[in-house]
Amino acid sequence: MTQRSQRTAYDEALWVMKVIEEAGGEARLAGGCVRDRQLGLEPKDYDIATTLKPAQILSILGQKVKVVPTGIEHGTITVVMPCGPIEVTSLRRDVETDGRRAVVEFGESFEEDSARRDFTLNALYEDREGRVYDYHDGLLDLKANRLRFVGVPKERIQEDYLRIVRFYRFWARFGFEPDPLALPVLAELKDGLKQVSRERLTSEWLKITEGDHAAVVIEAMQQQGVLPLLVGGRVRDPLVLANPFAKGGEAYGWFYFCGVLPADLSKEEFLRLARTLRLSNRLAKKVQVMAGLGFRWPSPTLDDGSLMEFIDHIEASGGEGGLKDFLTAWRVLFSKEVNLWQRLEQLEQSLGALRRKPPPLSGHQLQKEFSLTGHDIGETLNQLKRAFRNGEFQDSNGARAYCKKLLS
Repeated sequence: MTQRSQRTAYDEALWVMKVIEEAGGEARLAGGCVRDRQLGLEPKDYDIATTLKPAQILSILGQKVKVVPTGIEHGTITVVMPCGPIEVTSLRRDVETDGRRAVVEFGESFEEDSARRDFTLNALYEDREGRVYDYHDGLLDLKANRLRFVGVPKERIQEDYLRIVRFYRFWARFGFEPDPLALPVLAELKDGLKQVSRERLTSEWLKITEGDHAAVVIEAMQQQGVLPLLVGGRVRDPLVLANPFAKGGEAYGWFYFCGVLPADLSKEEFLRLARTLRLSNRLAKKVQVMAGLGFRWPSPTLDDGSLMEFIDHIEASGGEGGLKDFLTAWRVLFSKEVNLWQRLEQLEQSLGALRRKPPPLSGHQLQKEFSLTGHDIGETLNQLKRAFRNGEFQDSNGARAYCKKLLS
């Protein structure tokens, strides 16, 4: 291998391939890493396909580096390298499929292995000299910005129904023109998604929302009847997917998620939905607060205190970093509301430290010193918070004076 200071993940993949070839096997980069290299992108990880069987891979590579039999029943070994894990998989052919999983046999043909892959752009292989092997016109599809199944779409989908969602995911990521022959098949076979585990569906759905072309794709999923199956039931009509040409990413991918939820979703319904979809606590909080706001902007005529309460609500519901995430999303998706989100940002910058402090009087003190009870405590405390954040007083004495004036 090259010296450690200069080594890259690609160098490490070439080294793994060299070790395999020196042991008498054939090895090629496979799938997404080849696709990304052809597109001029840096692959997130590297996969290698080889003619060697799993036991041979373990034996040969295990003498030189750490290897883990992560998916050995399917022929996959993970090689632990400094720049990241590399998956090495024996060439395979499908013996039997049921829409969820496949029974495979190990083979020696790269072309046969390519026939079991989902899309032409993922059925590419590359050897150590950089030669690309393309058995299904994947390079032509990449050049034409076209997303197409390997072979017959219906057959590929019936082998694994998750490919329906993966089709939308790659469409959302790259914005390629979807194969018109595939679109009606996606709608026809959509009920097959009921066989796929909820975790896998939610994982793919979140990746769709983070794609640069998410809005266009989500609209298509709604038209084809696929969307309700991904989000666990009812969806908003019409969808709230402003600015469909905005670039995606995790920073506001969840925002698209909010945009498909029904406006009348109760808190109990949402909590049920979050459990069904296996959402993380942080994501569930962010989605819930935006769904609760119904995508309604606060009035631009509100005073600073009211806007600070709005920010409070977001951060209390959205968890750590909530406001930053919301402002990132709004800035792009509601680009016409420049004045309002700029005011929110300025308020956070100028009053953020003050806002994070509790007002100088607590509810208990209001009860004790001013004989307030129940609802009156809550109302008075809210007015105290607003006045405190507007700078009308800075300490407990000022707060008491404000309360006396308020209650008189």
